[in-house]
Amino acid sequence: MLTTSPVIFTTFQSLPDPRVDGGNKQHSLYEIVVITLCATICGAESWTDVERFGWEKMDWFKSFLKLENDIPSHDTIGRVLRPWTLQHSMSACKTGSSTYNWNSKAKASTSTARP
Repeated sequence: MLTTSPVIFTTFQSLPDPRVDGGNKQHSLYEIVVITLCATICGAESWTDVERFGWEKMDWFKSFLKLENDIPSHDTIGRVLRPWTLQHSMSACKTGSSTYNWNSKAKASTSTARP
């Protein structure tokens, strides 16, 4: 049984949670991201696939995630991750930092003229 998260996920532990405090947060952003990343690597193509994968692999996830409220629903996963862009996620992976300022990079890349 794992007691700490696998190293591949440590980059995502410090992601800022865009959700307001005091709301109905039943799942940590970190847990949602880890489950979604694993499901996507294994072929998930929808939020429903991600939720199904989470339930199928719940014993493994519980070996290093708290999952106090079990696996988040596909609606929760989609609602929480919808504001993110692929560029933000990939930039965090490339720089090894979850505080990467993706807005400035996006503005710079869109301001360049294309041939």
